[in-house]
Amino acid sequence: MKKLTPLENLRESPDSGYTIIEALMAMVVVSVLMISIAPVLVFATGTRLQARRVELATQAAKTYIDGVRSGAIPVATISGTTITPIIETTVLAQTDDRNTFKVNAPSNLGLSCSGDGYCQTPASLYCVNLDDTAGCSSNSVKDMIIQAYRSIPDAATTDPRQGYLLGVRVYRAGAFKSGVTLVADPQAQQQSTITGGIGNISVPVVQMTTEIGTSSGASKSGFQNLCDRVGCQ
Repeated sequence: MKKLTPLENLRESPDSGYTIIEALMAMVVVSVLMISIAPVLVFATGTRLQARRVELATQAAKTYIDGVRSGAIPVATISGTTITPIIETTVLAQTDDRNTFKVNAPSNLGLSCSGDGYCQTPASLYCVNLDDTAGCSSNSVKDMIIQAYRSIPDAATTDPRQGYLLGVRVYRAGAFKSGVTLVADPQAQQQSTITGGIGNISVPVVQMTTEIGTSSGASKSGFQNLCDRVGCQ
């Protein structure tokens, strides 16, 4: 039988594996890499969710505007000669700068919306239910709340059939949680689609303005009404 020399005894077996130290070093390297890319993953996920939220809010705003244009969504109740506004109104005279067309942010004194449509409290807000629970709740991460407002030529003229400028702001329902102060003048800002977190819930997700033309029962033609509101040369 052949005797092994001392060098042959020290030769490693072809079946030998990594040592514990090598395994620990590999784990440390992987951990460092994961920690390095974690912020990028969080940022990418937050941005994707916010982009989807902005998309849904835009759809909600456009659907509301289409409903107002078609008459399916009222902005005031009309009973004979009595006109009671549902949404907020603000005077916008012909000589006024249209950039001044805005109202204050909603007061966060509690939200009660038992179903789709205008809320019970505040009554001027409109609920867009996007989850499986009826109505809108401040605990929902999907529901949207629309704050709509329209222009009137003067305090005595509130007939929506005459045409007006309509403003729409879409807030997340979660913005109406206790302790959240909605931005008082969000006309100049809205939520960015780029965010690494949940975004600033105190500002609107989306906001837009549009012209609503005259409807059946208006005392003036659409062109005359537009001239009265914006002027015609």
